[in-house]
Amino acid sequence: MDDFKIQACQARVRSNKEDAKNIFRLELEGCKMGIAKPGQFVCLAPLDHSSAMARPFSIFFYDMFAGFLVIYYKAVGKNTELMKSLQAGQSIKLWGPLGNGISSDGIPRLPGDLHKDIPVPEGVAAWLICGGMGFASLNLAIRELNQFFPRSVLFYGGKTKSEMVSLDKDPYRVNQEIIVATEDGTAGYTGLVTDLFVQKILENPGKKILVITCGPKPMMAKVAEICEGQEFDCYVILETIMACGIGVCLGCSIKTTAGMKRICHDGPVFDAKEVIWDEI
Repeated sequence: MDDFKIQACQARVRSNKEDAKNIFRLELEGCKMGIAKPGQFVCLAPLDHSSAMARPFSIFFYDMFAGFLVIYYKAVGKNTELMKSLQAGQSIKLWGPLGNGISSDGIPRLPGDLHKDIPVPEGVAAWLICGGMGFASLNLAIRELNQFFPRSVLFYGGKTKSEMVSLDKDPYRVNQEIIVATEDGTAGYTGLVTDLFVQKILENPGKKILVITCGPKPMMAKVAEICEGQEFDCYVILETIMACGIGVCLGCSIKTTAGMKRICHDGPVFDAKEVIWDEI
């Protein structure tokens, strides 16, 4: 299963630009990593020489044949502030793909899992719900799930329009319906994306829905609660600070209903039913 081996590369910056307020899009080339499944991520070596910790970033888009990778990051600390200065032609070390991913049937698998995909029940729709930077984890999922869920919908929530990326204009996004919610009403639905989610459920009584969500933990916990009440299958993509990204340091361990698990190795994709939200 060589395609699933973690590989390191010295990637070259193709472009690095601000796509929304303090949110940057980094395009890299020379990234020969093999297959990357939806939900997986890469670790970038720190630019801050005083830091020994790598930084994990969701894979927004990846072309394994061209070695082309797109990630998004928010400038929130010393290392990501330094990333803003990366120029075309510069190099940065990264390794991946890391973590487990989502198969085309929406079921999380460990890298290299040989189980066949389970047939998708007829009439099931895929709804992907993200808030804040969570959109960066869901683009690959949309691309894969659209093969089996042609009615997939992306719910995208944020505080205000200026802090949200214009996904409808992204050249590497799959064409599917995007429903936007902003807390201040500057775009789309006025209110929380979870409230919009509930509204759409009420507008579609009896609809069978598979839900995948990524974003702030309170948002994901609410989505998981709603899905449990509706008996929807729900998977969450957890994000956290990581030191190694390969499951060695145990720094990203969380308590689940199945015992202690590492977000970087056992996740970041989890069945929402096994996450103990009060422990995260």
